Amino acid sequence: MNEAHDRFLQLFKEGRLLSPDALQQLEVDLAREPNNLDARATVLGGYSADLEPRLPDFLRHQRWIIENVPGDVLAESAVTCTVGLRKLYPSAYRELHDAWCERVRSEPVTLSTLVHAWMFFMLHEEFEMAEHAARQSMARAPDDSAPIEMLVDVVDSSNTATSERCEELFLLADGVLERDTDLLKMLGLSVRLADFALRTKNWSHASEFAKRVLHRPGACDKAGSAIHAAHVVLGRLALKDGDQASACKHLLESLEIPGDTFFEPDLELATELLMKGELETVEEYLGLCMQFPLSDYERSQLRTWCLQMGVLPPFS
Repeated sequence: MNEAHDRFLQLFKEGRLLSPDALQQLEVDLAREPNNLDARATVLGGYSADLEPRLPDFLRHQRWIIENVPGDVLAESAVTCTVGLRKLYPSAYRELHDAWCERVRSEPVTLSTLVHAWMFFMLHEEFEMAEHAARQSMARAPDDSAPIEMLVDVVDSSNTATSERCEELFLLADGVLERDTDLLKMLGLSVRLADFALRTKNWSHASEFAKRVLHRPGACDKAGSAIHAAHVVLGRLALKDGDQASACKHLLESLEIPGDTFFEPDLELATELLMKGELETVEEYLGLCMQFPLSDYERSQLRTWCLQMGVLPPFS
């Protein structure tokens, strides 16, 4: 999937450099072969480079993608291309908004279409329609954890996490987690729900979902980032209950994750422990973080945090 995204971005960038004649030739090619996704990605980039005079053409290709949802990468990237459209060109945005609404409400509608419609509505904070798309996705894929996570994102982002809404989410998630056979997706949803429950002060649910990750057979060699996040949730719960020793233990155990894993050091729990005087534990945690391949940005963030907190950075 990353290669496909990289390819689209490259085509998109190349399109932004094309002359009007070259773009016109691509239009001729698309008239003959409308499913040429490379050409469509390229012209989308070309029209976005100077959007105002090319807005009708940009919208025409967006509408084609909405009607056909030709592939996850192109559809997802086309949605991303609409960033800022609502503010700069409200009538154009409304046209695409209405097209997505019509597409979601039409039959038959595929799960892929619903997911990309949800992405569009979430990007532009149209939470009511985003929830509609998420719930339709749940109806079409009742054993898939992804639509539940979509609904969690809607509730979280729209700040509508009432106790009733949270309980509904947790109940729906319990059923899906029992049925979904995709281990990585189940772990990802469990961690997402644990963090969501923690932030909405549903302490028992936060503990339950975090423990699901740690007690899942086969989890250790497949989802290190989920294990890391689950331990952090349990550590913060322990700290809430005044159990510093357990919080320190969870912080250090969060890095007992074999294999190639990607994670961001959790500086929130580390900060809380540091404020409680647990400098030695925090320094040990930071040192253990260095066994993982941190990006330059993550290293920079880590260095900045260390300087702010008066902790010696674990690297030169």
